[in-house]
Amino acid sequence: MGKRARLVQAFAWMLAFYVSTSSARAQASTPVVIPVGSFPQGAATDPVSTTALVTNAGDNTVSVIDLVNARVTATLVNIPTPAGVCFNASGLAVVANRSNNSVTVVEVAARRILGVVNVGTAPIGVAVHPGSNVAVVANSLGNSVSLVDVASSPPRLLATIDGIPNAVGIQSVAVDPDLNVAAVASSTTNSLFIVDLASRRISRQIPVEQSPWSVAIEPSSKTAVVANLNSNSVSLIDLRTYTVRATVPSIPTPQAVAIGPSAQSALVTTGTNATLQVVNLPAAAVETTVSNLPNAGSVAFHPSTGRTIVVLPNSNSAAVIASLGLFSSVNAASFAGGPVAPSSIASGFGSSLAASTAWATAVPLPWALADVSVRVGGVPAPLFFVSPQQVNYQVPRLGAGTYIVQVFPGAQQVAS
Repeated sequence: MGKRARLVQAFAWMLAFYVSTSSARAQASTPVVIPVGSFPQGAATDPVSTTALVTNAGDNTVSVIDLVNARVTATLVNIPTPAGVCFNASGLAVVANRSNNSVTVVEVAARRILGVVNVGTAPIGVAVHPGSNVAVVANSLGNSVSLVDVASSPPRLLATIDGIPNAVGIQSVAVDPDLNVAAVASSTTNSLFIVDLASRRISRQIPVEQSPWSVAIEPSSKTAVVANLNSNSVSLIDLRTYTVRATVPSIPTPQAVAIGPSAQSALVTTGTNATLQVVNLPAAAVETTVSNLPNAGSVAFHPSTGRTIVVLPNSNSAAVIASLGLFSSVNAASFAGGPVAPSSIASGFGSSLAASTAWATAVPLPWALADVSVRVGGVPAPLFFVSPQQVNYQVPRLGAGTYIVQVFPGAQQVAS
């Protein structure tokens, strides 16, 4: 896109000074729908590349997707009934093979299978601890969770943890590396089970609402986000106290959940109204909605590109969303939401904010970095740092009130 075209695109958001939690919303990008394999199920994004994976249970394949260009670049074959999928920190993928009672570990860049490990019955959900490289596998038709060493050669089963009652319905799992726990959603017990990964035992059972179908963990706030399919709600659980701190209602048949662009948001797909709903976690409320996603299923967010991928099982396709149009400003020192004081440093989080990363190297601070500038209530804001997902700026001296924050992709929007 040329500079002239980019200059007319300014993202506008609301920022509150001494009034309320600052949050933002601009228009999300139109989803780009691409064909994948038969009956797609799971989705995951690679932290070390711009790749996403979509598992296709109907034809035993996995689609490799270039998120930037929204196209399938390769298809991995002979992976039996793939369901859930995740990446470790170095780009290895772990695929749960539901009918084969196993997981497949894949070196995606080399298109090479590193090993197949037998686990419990009908595994669906899988998540990897980024520090230990241990994959936690939720076995949907057994009362167990399997632990797999992904980094060993070949990958190997470490342990099976039993003790989840009413075996059917263990759908999803997420990991918090700092607490060294896994959270397992159990739809038949209407509960979230906490697995202590150090002692390898079930440590807690937390009641939620009806049919918890998916779980994700926002690590900085220690919030487990649980999609409750049959109660049309999302539960927010504080993992420091193991209590439900809030319930977000009126989300029709929530299917899947993922953490969004910042600690402020979670992404929830809905089955009945074909949407992706963005939940503001501090406010415990829906912030924005992306439409035209029929029978939306699994969802994954890619931090470095700001792309979101949503699986569309009924049409054998997936949708890539370039930007969710989100921007949230917090105190840069504490990363706490809420009012931001004039002359303080604010950190704003979003997606596709800048094409590169840049820091201010001298004072006075510049009005633009990496061809990006910011205005608060129409007043230029000096910049400390910009990146595709974050902008640090000094809040202008303005009176108490609510102001529009504009992030401009072009220095010519601000006069020095």
